[in-house]
Amino acid sequence: MTALLDVAGLTRRFHLAHGLIERPRILTALDDVSFTLAHGRSLGVVGGSGSGKTTLARLVMALDKPDAGTVRLDGEDLNALAPAELRRRRRKFQMVFQDPRGSLDPRMRVERIVAEPLDVAEPGLGSARRERVAAALEAVGLDRSALSLYPHQFSGGQRQRIAIARALVTAPALVVADEPVSALDVSVQAQVLNLMMDLQRERGLAYLFISHDLAVVEHIADDVIVMHRGRIVEQGPAEALFRNPGHPYTLSLVEAISPFDRMPVDHTVSPSPALRPRPSAREMLPSSGGCSYAGSCPFASGHCHRETPSLIATGEDRRVACLKPLA
Repeated sequence: MTALLDVAGLTRRFHLAHGLIERPRILTALDDVSFTLAHGRSLGVVGGSGSGKTTLARLVMALDKPDAGTVRLDGEDLNALAPAELRRRRRKFQMVFQDPRGSLDPRMRVERIVAEPLDVAEPGLGSARRERVAAALEAVGLDRSALSLYPHQFSGGQRQRIAIARALVTAPALVVADEPVSALDVSVQAQVLNLMMDLQRERGLAYLFISHDLAVVEHIADDVIVMHRGRIVEQGPAEALFRNPGHPYTLSLVEAISPFDRMPVDHTVSPSPALRPRPSAREMLPSSGGCSYAGSCPFASGHCHRETPSLIATGEDRRVACLKPLA
């Protein structure tokens, strides 16, 4: 199957602020990240705070430039396009942000909000503009009366539907969704996820679905990549990865899923609660060598602190970056 999105060797570094007597430091937010996403498929990206998920979303959307690597959409290197050409190409890839209260301008009516991507990618539509906006709203379950209203006149779930309509209005092939339901009540989360899955089936959309919540990703993703401190530590089909995690960090994330939501894990050996890894501020600091997870891993030994593991195949469509893979 031909890749719609091809990310290769993506690396992004940030220079950290420092005082007069401190040496400058560099944070590697993404470190040699590579994956592909086919037309009509969903790829979940999971990991804790500081894992690089949002940096990845910004680079895929060409809102930031990498220090190394490429982002290709339908074979085109997005960072090689001239600004005007990139604006035209944006009709093919759109984004849904985390919190609709922040991503929807409260001073604008819904018609103008949803039409923003059209005005950038396809200016001069005339009367067809309003019809395209109305059709996008109807696709997410809102009628034409919403066109003249403001965001504050809608519930949180309805505002996120407006944000999804804005992403759909240019008929994109790819939607990047960065924590699209985390700001919503649990009952509303299910409604929005079901809507997104219905739209995918109807329109053949591909989703890059970013979340810290594995229970959410489990419901929508065909495949999953697990990130830790800017690196992919595990990659594979969602069902196999959730049932039988291959990396200790993935196992810790799966164990954190509510018993009411999670799938059973096949492992007979797992870390005790006292040893179970917990997020810390250290995860935001650059690695000095070895496995980035060694300091928190209950299975780590001496060479885990010295040797940086490569992402290697452990089975069909499964890759794990671990010197002692669990699967």
